[in-house]
Amino acid sequence: MNRQAATSATEAPDDREAGMLDETQAVSTMLEDVATPVQSTEVTLTSGRRYALEAGDATDRLTIRSRSGSVVLTIEVSDRGPVLSFAAADIDITAERRLRLAAERVEVEAAGDMTMAAGGSITARAAGHHHVTSGASARLEAPAVTDTSLSLNIPRGPDLPFARRRRRRAR
Repeated sequence: MNRQAATSATEAPDDREAGMLDETQAVSTMLEDVATPVQSTEVTLTSGRRYALEAGDATDRLTIRSRSGSVVLTIEVSDRGPVLSFAAADIDITAERRLRLAAERVEVEAAGDMTMAAGGSITARAAGHHHVTSGASARLEAPAVTDTSLSLNIPRGPDLPFARRRRRRAR
């Protein structure tokens, strides 16, 4: 017989019942702390920001609103994973060491200008073609171009400024 069983056998029946009452009260208290699931809820913090949670059949949603009531962030979670939507003037993503984006397909789009800057080198690798299109002019500035496989597709036609210059030189 183990020590606990021996102790239980020597306890008076009233002592064992009191212990069971304590355990029952503890379980009852724990169950009171368990929240009943809800379809939706909203919390307004002392900062004035509101957090709304909604459960859906396929997607759950967390919406964070600013003090003025405009949507700042929406997170939708489904079986496929989370989707984050930001609605702010500026979004900064900062990493101390490394920021890595990995996906089957990555798209970066700007309605206006786009700038890429590096304090070191920029390396672009493509297993397939690397195609650059410009709606206006394109310029490559470098002290030297060392790759011999560089090809330029320059359209020719009588209306293009460089074509007029060539014709003048040919005369």
